Amino acid sequence: MKKIWLIILLLLTTGCYDFKELNSLAIIEGIGIDYQDGEYVVTFEILNDKKLENTNVDMARKTTLVTTKDKKFVKAFEDAIKATPKDAYFYQLKLLLITEDLASHGIEDIADFLLRLHKINKSLYMVMVDNCTIPEILSLDIDNEPVLSSAILDLISKNPKLTPVNTNDSFDLMINKILKKGSDIAIPSVKILDNSISLSNIKLFHNFKYVGSLSEKETNTYFLLKDTVYDIYYEDNANTIAIYNNKVDYNYDKDILTITFKANASIKTIDEKYDLKDRNTYLELSKIYSKLIKDDILKLLEKAKENNSDFLALGNLIYNKTPKDYYEGCSFDKKIIVKVNINVNRNGLVYEVIK
Repeated sequence: MKKIWLIILLLLTTGCYDFKELNSLAIIEGIGIDYQDGEYVVTFEILNDKKLENTNVDMARKTTLVTTKDKKFVKAFEDAIKATPKDAYFYQLKLLLITEDLASHGIEDIADFLLRLHKINKSLYMVMVDNCTIPEILSLDIDNEPVLSSAILDLISKNPKLTPVNTNDSFDLMINKILKKGSDIAIPSVKILDNSISLSNIKLFHNFKYVGSLSEKETNTYFLLKDTVYDIYYEDNANTIAIYNNKVDYNYDKDILTITFKANASIKTIDEKYDLKDRNTYLELSKIYSKLIKDDILKLLEKAKENNSDFLALGNLIYNKTPKDYYEGCSFDKKIIVKVNINVNRNGLVYEVIK
């Protein structure tokens, strides 16, 4: 109910719509785009307000789907608008769902159209669906989740193991990142698991096409290098640490790329052979995890090279620092030095190991 009235108040306070005009709108919460058998398949998730007049607020928050398809994306999109029972309203749009088939085909034409469409909110977020169609995931019947587009975005932005979605991940800025020299993108994905929505792998792009995925461990490493993180877990045999307060510095000088990574880490589980009262325990664990994370960063860089996806934008760093050294894929040919310093402490842990 709060969501419905928030939208109503927003529209009324801006002076753009009265109640009569509001009743003529179909509020689009999410857009999904697939590519099947040479045709674009467009799906709108539309906020259903038909029950407002009957004061059944719970039903009013549910959504309906409209799906159309055509060999041309613009035609499929326009047909979806025509199939919408009221005037399509895109300013509350939060989410763009795409499939692997579409991403492998390419999203350049779609990006160009959506960014030029003046009536659409450009600060939406792009997410890939993994093991299902878009209508399947948007038709799930999940308790307390009547708007699936919002549920998907909440899952990504509030999951404690992932960096929160921020303004740097919005669709318009992601496309702008693709257009920069030496810069690719990585986006989150979701799947259906046990009749619910679950997080899946991070998806890699080169230019406007999907080229590969990151494993869970590679995803952890990617987030360490991308943003400030809280409680990213790393394991080594019987030991587990949670990384926080990370800081990354990228530098390019004389044909050498240098990545310097520093972070604090707290102990979560530890082998009983270690004495937590001994300072050498923390020095040893710091050394172990510094090497482990350095190796993982090097493996992530190799994954980027294998997929020809510069999702860390190292090529863009080279271009901005020394334009004459830049060419497409140049970051994969440069010597890369990785320096890692992990400071493991006993934050939040008792001295004795509980057996």
